[in-house]
Amino acid sequence: MQTNPDLILREIYGKSILMPIRYNEASNDPIYLNDVAALIWKKVAASNDLYELKKSICEIYELDEDSTEAYSVEKFITQLIENEIIFY
Repeated sequence: MQTNPDLILREIYGKSILMPIRYNEASNDPIYLNDVAALIWKKVAASNDLYELKKSICEIYELDEDSTEAYSVEKFITQLIENEIIFY
């Protein structure tokens, strides 16, 4: 997996923000991330697929992989893929 090369993560005043570094027809607005979303962004490159990434996040937050929270993590990762913020 990989992150979109047109976005770069910046930490500004303790906030995680994805900043566009090239013109984007859809939006040039920054994307504000919560702590879990920022961690997902940072872990993408070390993961081979969606389920490995989900497992990594579940281990960090001590979530059961069959829990509602783990499902939410998986759904969020899927949305990132669909919106081309990360690539699978």
